[in-house]
Amino acid sequence: KMLTKVFLILCSCLALVATAGLPTKPNSLGIIGGKTTNIKKHPYQVTVMSDCSGVILNKRWILSLASCVEASTYHIQDYSIRAGANTHTKGGKLYQLEEAIVHSMYNITTRVYDFCLLKTKEPIKFNKKTKSIQYSKNPLKTGARAIVSGWGQHGDGNETFAFREIALYGYDFVTCKQRYSGNVRDSMICAISKNSKEGPCLWDWGDPLVAKNKLYGMYAGWLFQCPSAEYPSVFNDVSAVAEWIQKTTGIH
Repeated sequence: KMLTKVFLILCSCLALVATAGLPTKPNSLGIIGGKTTNIKKHPYQVTVMSDCSGVILNKRWILSLASCVEASTYHIQDYSIRAGANTHTKGGKLYQLEEAIVHSMYNITTRVYDFCLLKTKEPIKFNKKTKSIQYSKNPLKTGARAIVSGWGQHGDGNETFAFREIALYGYDFVTCKQRYSGNVRDSMICAISKNSKEGPCLWDWGDPLVAKNKLYGMYAGWLFQCPSAEYPSVFNDVSAVAEWIQKTTGIH
């Protein structure tokens, strides 16, 4: 696991070099602002290798980011996901992984199509803290309200890594692309909070963006700025890979 983390850090550094024109990220390690929440409100969310978030699609399949597992796909059986926990390092139940399928169009430099499907060795047991969620086949509309949840710090800078949630609103894609000098790709969507200063940040990779009980996006924190009036949050667009999910897992 240590080698995996070293690899991810190196990849992150390379990505920052590749996007040198982007603004520097503030020193934040998770969701900024919002409020404390409970896994019972987000029972579909899991942690992947203690570093990223994933989402339960059914009792065997998890959707996460390719960038979270790219260093370990050849030894995926050594890794696990944690379901039903309010913290990302303890509690709930661990499930060993059997298989990892990275999207064929994933690009390590641009992070386009940054998705990975993870298959557990045993079926996930559903309960009040562990359930699946449907994925959307359409992108989040501009102005539509959605909730992002994850383990991160409060706006006062305390790195509590409590489980938090915050409301975001769909942001115009063309404007978002212009804000980031074209680095936002067609497989991504953007969202912003009401005060433009709250939302996911570093180490929130894969945090789910959910509206009306459907998964719309997963936070793409590698290349992009933490939330501000100039820079909305960028998510990987789940609808862009809906057909791939269906063909790979059989889940409609």
